Amino acid sequence: MKSVAVNLRRRHDLRTPWGSEIADREFFHLVSLRLSGALRSNNFVILIYMTLMFFLILGLVVFTASLLS
Repeated sequence: MKSVAVNLRRRHDLRTPWGSEIADREFFHLVSLRLSGALRSNNFVILIYMTLMFFLILGLVVFTASLLS
């Protein structure tokens, strides 16, 4: 998987000045495709995980805002 990202990065660096950003985007797209393929049968678990992460981030934002005020 790492070699795929390196190859993408090299290929785009030769063509565009912002090649590494494009390579990173393609790499994360590949990783997300692989993850979605691996976890496709577990949509309910992903939904619970995403909900927990959402509330965790929301709690951190509220906590940080209360510290700053």
